[in-house]
Amino acid sequence: MNDKPSPLAIKLAARFAPKKLDAAKEIDNIVEWHWRDERENIRKINALLPSFCDNIGVFRNQDRGEFFELQLLPSEPHAPYEVQFKRYAVPGRYWIYGFNYQHEGSGRVVYGSESDEPLAKSLKLIETDLNKPQVVKLFELAFSVERVVCRYRHDTLTLLSMLAPKSKAYRVINKLCEKTMEARKVRIEAAKKEEK
Repeated sequence: MNDKPSPLAIKLAARFAPKKLDAAKEIDNIVEWHWRDERENIRKINALLPSFCDNIGVFRNQDRGEFFELQLLPSEPHAPYEVQFKRYAVPGRYWIYGFNYQHEGSGRVVYGSESDEPLAKSLKLIETDLNKPQVVKLFELAFSVERVVCRYRHDTLTLLSMLAPKSKAYRVINKLCEKTMEARKVRIEAAKKEEK
C-alpha cells in the first residue's frame, strides 16, 4: 500500500479526526480493506454462477498456432463484460483480436488487439472463424447447458449479430437457445400444473 494518504483520506481526517495524526492513513486502510472484502464477495457470488471458458485451434503452421477462445464468465470490476471472443497466437500467447460486449448505455462492442491488428482485418478474421466447424462445435458445447443459455444467450447473440449476423455460429446458437428456452418453458408450465 502507498505510505502517503490519499487526498480524500486527508480531507476526511481533517473533518472527523483533526487531532489524530495518523487518521488519514487509518482511513485509507479501512477503505482499502473494504474494497478487498467487496472484491472477495463478488468472487464468491460469481463462483455460484455458470461459466464457460475454452478454446479450439483455428490455424497452425510450422512457426505458430492460433486458437479461438470463447469466454462466458460473470462480470467483475476489472472485467465489465460477460461474453468475449478472442483469437490468440502461441508461442507468446498474444491476442490477435478480442471482442466483448459491455452493457454501458444501450450496449457496446469493445475491440482490442495486442498485435496491432487493424479492426477491418479482425472483423474479416472473426467472420471466418465463426463459420469454422470446430468453432461452431465449441459454441454448441457451451450452450448445451441450460444455465449457460439462461445467463449468456442475450449477450452472446447480440455480439454475434453485431460481428457476423450471417455466420454459422449465430444461426446454430440462435436455434439451440430457442429450443432450450422452449423446453424450459414447457417444463416450468408442467411443474406449475402438477403443483395445482
